Amino acid sequence: MKIAFPTTEFVSEKTSFDGGLSNYLFKISKELIKIGHTPLIFVVSDKNEEIFFNGIKVFRVKPEITFLYKLADKLSRFKYQNSLDALKDSYFLNRKIKEINRLDKIDLVQYPNFRSVFFFAPKNITSAIRISSYQKLLDEASGHRYETLKDKQMYILENLCYRRAKNIFGPSYFLAEKIQTKFKKEVTVIETPYINEDILLDNSINDQVTNSTKGNPYLLYFGRLAMIKGTVDIADMLNSFLRNNPNFYFVIIGKDVGFNGKPMLDYIYENVGEFKHRVLYFKEQTHKTLFPVIKSSTLVLMPSRIENFPNACIEAMALNKIVVATKGISFEQLIDHGKNGFLCNKSDSADLLSIIQEVLLLSPEKRNEIELNAGKTIQRLHPEITVKKLVDYYQSIVKK
Repeated sequence: MKIAFPTTEFVSEKTSFDGGLSNYLFKISKELIKIGHTPLIFVVSDKNEEIFFNGIKVFRVKPEITFLYKLADKLSRFKYQNSLDALKDSYFLNRKIKEINRLDKIDLVQYPNFRSVFFFAPKNITSAIRISSYQKLLDEASGHRYETLKDKQMYILENLCYRRAKNIFGPSYFLAEKIQTKFKKEVTVIETPYINEDILLDNSINDQVTNSTKGNPYLLYFGRLAMIKGTVDIADMLNSFLRNNPNFYFVIIGKDVGFNGKPMLDYIYENVGEFKHRVLYFKEQTHKTLFPVIKSSTLVLMPSRIENFPNACIEAMALNKIVVATKGISFEQLIDHGKNGFLCNKSDSADLLSIIQEVLLLSPEKRNEIELNAGKTIQRLHPEITVKKLVDYYQSIVKK
């Protein structure tokens, strides 16, 4: 099968290499190639060109700012640039897909729900939307309020895509139930594969951590520094944690997307006060530099306020690390509290701190048992199981 993957991010791009969607598409494309299928990536870029990236055909697409875009932007008094940009990306990505399909037939297009890439999907090619998030829940978790049409613009676009789509699937039972209830459509659940990457690890960041912590233990957060990822809740308990555990450090790795008009890191440092020197920050990293830091950590925190089927959690558990994550937002699909990880209340920094302290009091034997269970949990996500289910799903909707 020839499968197209339009996207706003991919690992081939300098500005979008580290996102969950870009890494998912890279991994799934490599697995599809292994079993004889042809993935085609169509990614928003700063140029129009065709390249091969690690054996994957990539069509870079540069969306143009057209006269119609400028007119709509001006007539709407520049209030809807977010949705206009999404529509622009969707139009040019799908125009390229139609162009390639005329030259060599595409069997299926898998769209992300993210930024409504599906909006201008051609009707003559079989397609499916994969749920990687839900804008309404994302906005609520980010503290956004629906008061005006401007506030609702991306939510409305995504709703229109779901209403038009004939095939919808995703890895999370939590989000599948939300979409099924809202749109009265069947949603198929296919868990994301975990691919154990054969990469040469780079200890450069891990060595910096070891030197800065003087070999002392540390907790780790990696991911976007954003309210939606629970970094506000980490900041709110960090002073107490470092005060109560004087031998511990805290390591943060990720892109700072800000909070209340300022860098999230500023909020963290303000809250941590006198213990600022025990908080280490590094910008987003590739897996080869990130994985050694995960392996050396005592505990990984993921107190997100909304999640899909989090790659970061899967990666940490696959490395036999105990993860403390949030109840009621998909992590239960991976974490059985107290057996292979731990769950805390959402948006509750006090409960997060309490669970952390509980984990730190575990006996070495119990900690080792939970860490081993974490690694075993991820075995069910082996590509031989999950990618087969995905291809079976592709074939079933193509036949329909």
